[in-house]
Parts: sequence; structure tokens; C-alpha cells
Amino acid sequence: MLVLSIEALIQQRPRSAEAVELVNRLVAETEKSKLVDSERNSLLGSLRHLSDESIGQAGKRLVAERLGNRIYADRTAPKFFNHVYQARSVLVHGKLPYPTIDQINMLAAVLSDFVSDLLTVPILGPREFS
Repeated sequence: MLVLSIEALIQQRPRSAEAVELVNRLVAETEKSKLVDSERNSLLGSLRHLSDESIGQAGKRLVAERLGNRIYADRTAPKFFNHVYQARSVLVHGKLPYPTIDQINMLAAVLSDFVSDLLTVPILGPREFS
């Protein structure tokens, strides 16, 4: 739930013009394909999401902008977000080995402070956190 609260704050930005152009070519090729409609539509939906930066990239940017290099569990805020987001992915997508309950409890305790800071810190320029 704590990671979900971070995800709710994330606003993805478009990728570079070159990346968007590539995605558009892939979309056009997929639209012309002879795949069955359900498969083509599924692929098209996935491809269109590739025009924007990933949730991980956008989250790391958000955290860097709001928290700068504050330290959480011996990691800078962006590195801590990355660590937590990877742990979330392991749990959600069933990648083994799972973190231990002790590891999850430690992350959750620090993550609680992290999310609180993220939600309450005044949005300042990056230099003010350096």
C-alpha cells in the first residue's frame, strides 16, 4: 500500500522523440499485422504505453525532485525508491526468492517515513536538498 501511494503521485513524461517515433513505427506495423484481433489489440495497448517513461523512471525522478539525496536505509532517496520498487515487483510478480519477513518489515518501517516525507516535503528545487 505504501508503494501504491507513491505510484499515485507519479506522472509519467513522454520518452525522447526518437523513442516515440520507434514506438509509433511498431504500432503501425502491429496494426497492419494479420494477428487475431484480441492479440493485436493487446499488443497495441502495451506498445502505446511505451511512449511514456516507465513507472520506475518516473518514480525515481519524482523522488529525486522532492527528496533529493536524503538517506533512507543507507541509500539516497532515489536509490531507496529503486530498491523498494524492485522488492514490490518481486512480491507482485512472484519472482523467487521472495524477501524474508524481516526484510519486508525493515523496508516497511523505513518506507513509512519515506512516504511521509514524500507527501509532506515542500516541493523545492534540487539545489535546496543537495
